[in-house]
Amino acid sequence: MKQVAVSLLSHHPINRSIYTLSSIDSLMHSIEEMGLLQPLVIDQNYHVISGNRRFKAIQNLGWESVS
Repeated sequence: MKQVAVSLLSHHPINRSIYTLSSIDSLMHSIEEMGLLQPLVIDQNYHVISGNRRFKAIQNLGWESVS
């Protein structure tokens, strides 16, 4: 799986009207302990299509790249 710099990623504009970014702290804790168990789904424009909460959590954790 290809590594992608987190700094290149952004939330897909349509997702803001569909999803809320709740419970990020508990998700951050889980990712710190277990790692990222389910990958982000990213389109060709580096928009996160699926995994918006995971994306926000890894941003908050200071990850530089994700696969």
